[in-house]
Amino acid sequence: MDELYNTTPTKKSKELDDLINNLSYKFSHKIRKSLDGVIDISMYVIDPYEKKIIQGYSSINNGILENVFEVTLQKHDISTAMYKFLDQIGFDKVRGLYSGRGSLNTNYIEFMKVYNTTRDKTKAAFATPAGKALNKALNNKFIPNEKEIIIDENTKAIIIEWIKK
Repeated sequence: MDELYNTTPTKKSKELDDLINNLSYKFSHKIRKSLDGVIDISMYVIDPYEKKIIQGYSSINNGILENVFEVTLQKHDISTAMYKFLDQIGFDKVRGLYSGRGSLNTNYIEFMKVYNTTRDKTKAAFATPAGKALNKALNNKFIPNEKEIIIDENTKAIIIEWIKK
């Protein structure tokens, strides 16, 4: 059975709420910690009409963060704010799967643009919206583990592991 994780606002989470609230949206989240220790987080914005709009799901298991972000308010640092929020919970690595298929393909597209020009996996990883938001949020504390960047052009998928410096 899952239990609700401590969601008492901290000063830091209040600052993140204020950042998003300046856009006339409110930040909301739900955190659940399962008995096996996995923490699942759902993050939302609530629009001025009180409609809850999902922005992302995250899971933290043994210090490894995995995300599926679908940020609807682009160019407002929502992803950055979500990474800051997740940092309060704590993680040491981020494992990303960037698919070139479907509507959530921006990270794949941006990675491949840079990689096809430079053949530099690290530079391409930093060019992704996920890489930019992660490092903006956490003051460049994460770098891609080049040994763990896998490009599969047949399935149009990229797997990236980000590690703390």
